[in-house]
Amino acid sequence: MAGVLPLDLRREEMAIRDIARLNSYSTKIPIRNKIDEWKNKETVDKFISPLGLMLQQAKNMKEETDISIDDIEPEYQFQGLQASKSPPEYWRTLGSSKNRTKEQEITGKNLILNKLNTVSPSTVVAFTDGSCQSNPGPCGAGAIVIFNNKEIELKQPVSKRGSILLAELVAIKLVLDYVSRIENKTLIEEVKIFSDSQTAIGILTLNWKIENNRSTSHEIISLIKCIQKHHGIRINFDWTPGHADVRGNEIADKLAKEAAKEANQIQKEAHITVTKQDIKTAARILVNKKWQHRWDNSDTGRFYYNFHQTVSNKSTFNYPDHKTAKIIRNLRSGYYLKNYQNKINQNIDPKCECGQLETVEHYLLFCENYEEARQKLIHEIYFNTGSLHIDLELLLSIEKNDNVSVSNETLMRLLGDFICESRRFD
Repeated sequence: MAGVLPLDLRREEMAIRDIARLNSYSTKIPIRNKIDEWKNKETVDKFISPLGLMLQQAKNMKEETDISIDDIEPEYQFQGLQASKSPPEYWRTLGSSKNRTKEQEITGKNLILNKLNTVSPSTVVAFTDGSCQSNPGPCGAGAIVIFNNKEIELKQPVSKRGSILLAELVAIKLVLDYVSRIENKTLIEEVKIFSDSQTAIGILTLNWKIENNRSTSHEIISLIKCIQKHHGIRINFDWTPGHADVRGNEIADKLAKEAAKEANQIQKEAHITVTKQDIKTAARILVNKKWQHRWDNSDTGRFYYNFHQTVSNKSTFNYPDHKTAKIIRNLRSGYYLKNYQNKINQNIDPKCECGQLETVEHYLLFCENYEEARQKLIHEIYFNTGSLHIDLELLLSIEKNDNVSVSNETLMRLLGDFICESRRFD
């Protein structure tokens, strides 16, 4: 009901993530050698060790998701303390593409236009973007490079199973690769790259911690240093708000989406580097699948199972108030009314005031004492759905019912009105 993993499955999820992290260490580190020794054992311990159990759980994950800890990208070793720099203030004030107001959109667009108006003829301007059909999933990179009154469109399918951050980074790398191939670099003083990924810019310019896609990030950093050192070209990054009607960003977005679709056609990738985020996602898929199997085959909680069959679904409705939310949750469990209370304490009368056994079904659907409130409920449901039929699944389920046009939140509000009208819990 709380949407919290059982303790043993939560522990398994954490163990898989830990063994993956240890597997990314250099072979110079003792515990990594210990892991390799255990993998190469020819005989199985009579009592499996904690390390052996972790590896077995990681093996289960690979069987279910095809994600292996052996493919995890290597951990880069400590190279001295690096302070994380704060981003510009406008990163915070312009909102995100999901909640940006029209005023913020206009402000963001004008900000980028002002920056473009100040660039010199010797500046290469580029807009980059990444697209991912699911995260992780087929992803692609797109960019437009503007120089010498020419516009060059670049795009590349990145991976059949990649992240949005990987796509954003590859889009930046596309621009840097293109610049490195320009023959007459003496005409270029600066490359100005506009990306709508704050994370990508933070990693490359603000010393943000690189949690995932380390190899790609370090390739880009090395490429930036090479261009600056050997050709004296400055590389600068600016964040541009996405979907704010900035022409360059819109073109890059279109190219990235085209490339993401093309990534679906990749037959077989030579080698897919797995990130910490991939491991985290795969571990959660594995334990959720085990949790689901356990819930489907449990001998307990079968009344509640009728209303909440998928463990990954959470009850996140906006209930009318805290008291009503508590009552509805208890009705779903079946462990609430007099018939159940009698099983715990036989001194409690299991019958409703009308003389029938007081069960959840009786209270909601049949008790004559609450008929007036029930008729109001049926009328409201008919007004919203066009159906006069009500049952426990309709009233109490947290699963989306495709046969009913009304939302679960509306049903919870109507049920709350019935509970209030019935005065059963006053």
